Amino acid sequence: MSAGAAAQSESERARALAEEHRRKADYLERRAMTFEQGGVGEVQVAETLSRLLLAGYAIVDDIRWPGTSKANIDHVIYGPTGMFVVDAKNWTGKVYVKSGVLRQNGYSRTRETDKVAQMTDAIAAHLGPSVGTPTPVLCLAGQADVDAAWCGRTLVVGLDRLAPWIFRRPEIWPSSHVEALTAWLPHVLQPAASGQTMSVRSRGPASAEVRKEDPHRGRHEAPVKGLYEGLRR
Repeated sequence: MSAGAAAQSESERARALAEEHRRKADYLERRAMTFEQGGVGEVQVAETLSRLLLAGYAIVDDIRWPGTSKANIDHVIYGPTGMFVVDAKNWTGKVYVKSGVLRQNGYSRTRETDKVAQMTDAIAAHLGPSVGTPTPVLCLAGQADVDAAWCGRTLVVGLDRLAPWIFRRPEIWPSSHVEALTAWLPHVLQPAASGQTMSVRSRGPASAEVRKEDPHRGRHEAPVKGLYEGLRR
């Protein structure tokens, strides 16, 4: 090996390693920003849904997608006009619906609308007939004025249009049904993160909170069994 060759080789290896670390750092920075934006969007959607609490609705935030170990569902809201499973997206760029397809900067986001429909199906299968047919909703937190439009089975709507759209649906549930769901859901749904408290946001008398270690979670046993059977009739 010629003079200085070993040093040159080591220099090249060090530079290659530094470049690899820079690429990893850039990727992690972009990933962190994505989660930060997503978190902001979830908070914005939670706040706009809160407008419906005084109208007899209740909300469950950040729950485990039934049948999965890590995936989460941002919001489930239910009330006089039924149940809605809401996924928040805080996307940038030009976001719009054209010919029944959600697009961001021209690219199809059908995978995202299909995902909301799938999580809604999981909720419906897990909870049974008492919740009827929940509506999958993808809310665009970063595009507040997008009119409601259907993409397959999923409703896509801007942040400012979300609460009015839910409120204006035909009423199908009496207040007694909503209150019964509020008392029951914390027993059969799980929070997305371990150690969290499972709670329902509600202005009604049946507002409920159950901690993860509750022995009745996930089992339709007394007193949950009686309530569940009552909802199925």
